Amino acid sequence: MTTKDERLRSIVYTKDFLYRLVGLQGMYGQPPYKRVPKEVKGQARTLLRHFPGEGEAERMCGHED
Repeated sequence: MTTKDERLRSIVYTKDFLYRLVGLQGMYGQPPYKRVPKEVKGQARTLLRHFPGEGEAERMCGHED
């Protein structure tokens, strides 16, 4: 069974992965991925456009303040 923390971590790490695919530094200081096809970068950019921020992801995963 997936816990709330695991679900939140999955969302945060996925956003970090997408950032690195589009050529940006990762949220935790990792360098961007090199030699990513334009089509993949474009799709990652599209997915990031409406990706939840960390606060919104916390609320979605049941981490109430």
